[in-house]
Amino acid sequence: MTSGLDEITGRFAGAGVEANVSLEVGLGRLVRHLDAEHARRRRLRACLTPIPLAAPGLIGLAAANGTINYPEGLSPHDGYVWDVRRITATGWTAGTVTASIGPQATSSAAPNTQNDLVTWAAPGTYFSPSGAVILQAHDRLEFTAATVTGNVLISGLVIQMEADLLADYLL
Repeated sequence: MTSGLDEITGRFAGAGVEANVSLEVGLGRLVRHLDAEHARRRRLRACLTPIPLAAPGLIGLAAANGTINYPEGLSPHDGYVWDVRRITATGWTAGTVTASIGPQATSSAAPNTQNDLVTWAAPGTYFSPSGAVILQAHDRLEFTAATVTGNVLISGLVIQMEADLLADYLL
């Protein structure tokens, strides 16, 4: 009985060594991949910057219409993108305020509403899930008021990152 067992173990002795080497090589690759993934995530976290929004302008007075259109402050700069997380419109008591990704059409034709994010009939906050509203450098937030009473104040929060990190951020 032992001679049969010796014959079987003799035939497969090299296979155990090959399996160990193969397992060690596979585990080494996995560890290197996990280390690279950890370094990528660390770099991404270091480059994410929360930026509070505060529109430098008011739309106000009784039954007023107007637009807050401030490309320098409501748009990411070249080489960056924004993930819009929260927009708040406060301060008015009547009328509506619409937040959109601009610029909007300026012709007398019907307004372009396909880029509207939210229309408030009363002061409120719009929350956006991560990655749902991404602004590129050529995009900007724009706010339009229709027949408002009072002053419209805009605030919010965006996450800014370098544009080349967007794919990693969205994963």
